This record gives sequence, structure tokens and C-alpha cells, in this order.
Amino acid sequence: MGHQSFRDWCPIFIFTMKAAASLLLFVWLSATLANGQNLVLNPGFEEYAECPEDPTTINSATGNFNISLVNWVTYFASADYLNLCGYHGDPPDYPRSGAGCTRIISYKITPVGGVSYREYLHGTLSEPLKADSIYYVEFFVRPAKSILEEYEKSYISDYHLHFSVNPIDTIGTTDWVLRLEPHVSNQNGIVLDTGWTKVSGCYQALGGEQYITIGNFLPDSLTTAYTPPGSSGKGNASLVDDVAVVPVGLEAFLPHAGQRICVGDCIAIDNPLAGQYQWFFEGGTPENSNLQSPQVCYDSAGVFDIQVVVEHCAGKDTFLLEDAVEVFEKPVSLSDNFQEYVLSVGDTMPLSACSEGETYQWLPAADLSCTDCPNPTLTASQTDTLMLLVSNGSTCTDTCRYHIIVGTPPVAAFTPAASKICQGDCLDFSFSGSGQVDGYSWLFPGGQPSSSTQASPQRVCYPEAGSYPVMLVVHNTFGTDTLRLENAVTVVPEVVVTSAAEQRFELAFGDSLQLEPCALGQSYQWSPADGLSCTDCPNPLLTATIPATYTLEVSNDGMCIASCQYVVEVAFDQPGVYIPSAFSPNGDGINDLFTAYGKFLQIEHLLIFHRWGGMAYEAHGPDAAWDGTSKDKPAQPGVYVYLLEYTDTRTGERFMKSGEVVLVR
Repeated sequence: MGHQSFRDWCPIFIFTMKAAASLLLFVWLSATLANGQNLVLNPGFEEYAECPEDPTTINSATGNFNISLVNWVTYFASADYLNLCGYHGDPPDYPRSGAGCTRIISYKITPVGGVSYREYLHGTLSEPLKADSIYYVEFFVRPAKSILEEYEKSYISDYHLHFSVNPIDTIGTTDWVLRLEPHVSNQNGIVLDTGWTKVSGCYQALGGEQYITIGNFLPDSLTTAYTPPGSSGKGNASLVDDVAVVPVGLEAFLPHAGQRICVGDCIAIDNPLAGQYQWFFEGGTPENSNLQSPQVCYDSAGVFDIQVVVEHCAGKDTFLLEDAVEVFEKPVSLSDNFQEYVLSVGDTMPLSACSEGETYQWLPAADLSCTDCPNPTLTASQTDTLMLLVSNGSTCTDTCRYHIIVGTPPVAAFTPAASKICQGDCLDFSFSGSGQVDGYSWLFPGGQPSSSTQASPQRVCYPEAGSYPVMLVVHNTFGTDTLRLENAVTVVPEVVVTSAAEQRFELAFGDSLQLEPCALGQSYQWSPADGLSCTDCPNPLLTATIPATYTLEVSNDGMCIASCQYVVEVAFDQPGVYIPSAFSPNGDGINDLFTAYGKFLQIEHLLIFHRWGGMAYEAHGPDAAWDGTSKDKPAQPGVYVYLLEYTDTRTGERFMKSGEVVLVR
């Protein structure tokens, strides 16, 4: 049905009804298409089952569209769903609003079998249209950047929308063009890629329509197209976004009754219906406006009417809305909106509202005598921030914050770095208590320094042996705590040094010496133990057997150690060596073997040579002894030369000796 028939049908009328004082707020008072009046489900293509992928990678006749998008389907070829969460074209295309939009082929591309190539969007309305009701329709289009190169593009003017009672039946269609009646068409001429173009109009419903189809309903031969110079005119791909079907009439205003604001506030009228307007705002600033979507502010309390005269695509209407806007005074400020109090646990105090209003709401409710009164009593239990909401008419509010700091006195506790130290040593103390501490006071009887105000005093020294107490006093806003520990520090006497830290002695092998300690204390420890009669006594007896450096550690109570060294040098005589000048290996048990004899002697290597220089015998180790044989045969009597290598077992020193021996048979 055309617009003219609607104008003939729709007279100029005036609504003046107090019960519907703000019913026009669907259009006039900050209502948007997304807030319940738009009958199109998922109008901005924001809802999806899954984030779209590149449609060229999906094995589906409908690309990513029917897979991803909610409440929409595509006809014939694969319309594409674009969303900033994933695929949105290459090069990228961006939606008019939000994150999602769609892309359809509207003209040419590559004809399949000589027929036109098309893609269509098919959506669902939230409710059927009512017979003879008027609906405002709009959607936005722009040529897509992706799919076609610049030198291939064509631009068209034919963008249409069709209403239907049932889903469109494409069976029997001879080509890929839905030849539907355009109920709303683009009236803006060729749509270029300079921005989004709004396609809009009014539609008088037959009744029962619940589906919409968007696309080009004309074959290529009848499509109005423009091909720029230098372009091959291969075809057109277009983006579609923000589809709206909005009822125009009294029923559209019913869900939006009432507008309650505060003095000084403004109302932004978000009005989607295009037309010629004249607004009249009782008590508002400005008093009138001819903008489609004006803003009006109110500087005084009261209840005010709004009148609007509009000539739109469906005709001309005048609406008088009695008591359309109710303006309330703001709560009266009485004190600062932020207040802070310091209390001890269990303290009580009355709180006063920072503003005066009709209703009061305190949160959280714990510790308050009431939550809906202006002056509750607080019983302090823990640090918290209370919020007070003061309101007039449930619309104009003021918020107050009360920061309640609740605390307890600190707990005094400390830890010394050590419980025992040596006389003259120093130690550190660290605070180990709890709670907020504003000040410290330490007392160290017998210590230097004897007091401190630091949290953790360092290097408190004790010059005299004994046991000493330590006292700590801590305080904060909420109180004081004191801790005194008797015998907190035990100072062990230092070891008394009586002689030099290093002493030297020269002894002959086997001599004895009574060692005297270099210091006096409770415990003694000598090392090494070689040659000492004891290792934990003050005066061990040393028997000189080896050169050594002895260390003595003298301590009190396992600490306060003094250390000294005793360097002992041992003089050794060369060991006596007896080597026979002749031997007779005849088996009589007398002088049958040739070897070396002596105290502190250990044979390492023995060699025997005959007079021609050949080796008659060789042996290693302490058991080396020649039996007068050579190569398992008795050697000839005569003079032989020996070479002996031996070790002094006292010192480990090695010696060499050579000479002649006579073998007698």
C-alpha cells in the first residue's frame, strides 16, 4: 500500500490523556531502537552462535552466515557474516555500529548459467504486524571494500525490504533473483562508498507479517547501476547493518510511560522517525525546537507537558502529553559527602545524614541501629566504609560515604637476633608483635645504647657478662601494650688469653713436652690428636714423633672462642743402616740372604749387578733380599755391586746407598 493511501486514511489527531502522559516516550524521550520498540530480532547482527571465520575456508553452501548468526538466514548464495571478533573482510569492512554486520551480493558478480547472482537476508520479527498499523522501517547500506577490487566495482541504487507472513519459498525460482514487492526501497539514488546510506520508509501492515527479506529484487537488466570509469563493472557487494521495524501509533508509546528527572537534568530525545518536527516543552529549556532529536533541560521542580507536531512519511500527527515529565528537587546537602571517623572496637556514635531527602538507605546494615533513618547509631566492630543513599521520589539521589576506622591497641612482642652473646658483642632486635604501631619505646638495661625508639633497633652492645632484661612499649591511637622479658639476653664471659696466640717448639724425636694453654675458659679442644695424651684437657702431654702445628680452641658455654697455635719442629738422626759385605747362600741358615738392616728403615728398591754391569737381581718393597740366584740359577761366587733405596719411617725421607758385596760358596 502506498504512502498516499495512508495519508488519506490517517487524519490529523490529538492525544490528550493524563493516563498516557508520557506515552510518546517511545520516540520522544530517550528511547532507542534497541530498547524494546524495534521488532527486528538481532537488528544490529551482534548476537552470534560462534565468532565468524573466513567464509572461503568453510565447506558450506551458506558460508559462515547460517553457522554463526542468530535469527537470520540467507537465500541462494552465501551471504557473509562479519564481526570484529573474527573475520570482517579482506581488506577489512567495519560495521556502522557495534561489532557485527552482514555482506551480500546485490548485482552481477559472475552470472551463473547466464542468470543474475544474488544474496538475500531473511530475518524474523518479535511479533506479527497488526493489520492497518503503520510501521517505520529503516536499514543502512554501503558498498563493501572486500570481495571486489576497486577496478571491478559497480554501484547500485536498488536496495529493497519486503514483509511476508511466512518465510519466502524459493522453490521454482528460475534464476537467483527474488522478484518480491518492495515495501521499502532506497530513495537516495546510487549508493556510493562515501559512507553509510539510510534506506527508510513507512509501511501499512496487512496483518500477520512476521518475516522480512532484504536485497535487490530486480534482475541485472532492470537494476539501476553505475560503473566508474576504468572499472570492469564486475558487480556489487554491499554491507547491511542496523535494521529496524518500529510501530508508529499509540501502541508504540504504551511501554514507555513516565519520565522522572531531577532539577538541572536534561532529557535527550533519541527519535528514529524522520520528518518535520515542532516541539513545545512546558517549563523546559529550550521552550521549543524543530530538531528531530532535541535535548531539553529542566531547572525547576514540577510536572510538565510536552507537545509535538510531526509530519512524517506516514502523515501528520499532533500529540499533547499531559504530565509527561516529572521533575524532582535534589536532596539538600547538609555536610560533606565524605566523612571519616576513628573508633575503638565496641565504641558507639550517632551518624548524621549528609543530605536531607525523602528516603534514606544505609549499607551495609551490620553495626547500625537502623538502615532507613537519617541518624542511625553505629557500634564499631571493624574498619568499613558505609554508604548512604538519600533520594527524593526514587529519582534524585545523593550519595554519602562514611569511612569508619576501627582498631585495637598493638600487641608488643620482639625477637633478639640471639639469646646468648659474648661479652663485648652486639646484637639486633626486631619487632614481632601485631597491629598498627604508631610509636616504639625500648629499654636495654646493661646495654649500649640503653634505649631506642626504632621499630627494630640494631647493634645493642653489652660490655659486661650477665643476664639482662629487655622492655618494649608500643602504642597507637587505640592504646598501649608493654612487654618486659627477664633474662632476655645472656652475656657469656669472654675467654681470658694468658699467652701469645702462636708458640714454637723444637724437639728431638721421641722427646716429651707438657703443653700449657694460651687462654683460660670452660672448654678446651686440641687438634690434631697425633702425639697428644688428650684433646679436651688444658695441659696435654706431647710426645714428639712428627713435625706438626697444633691448634687449641678455648671457649665458654660453647662460644666466645679464643684460638692459638703450637708449631712443633722434630729433629731426626739419620737412621742406622747395616749392610753385610758378604753372604753365603748355602742353605745353612746363616747369612743365606743379602739385604739391609736398621731401625726406622724400610727398603723401597734393591738392585744387584755383576762385575760386567749386567743385572743379577731386582726387587721392590720391605721384603727385598737376594738369595744368590740369577735367572733361577746359582750365581757365580765373586764380587757384586748393590744399589739400595730406603725410607726413614719417622720422617718419610728417602735415601740412596751403594756398595760391593761378596758372594761366597
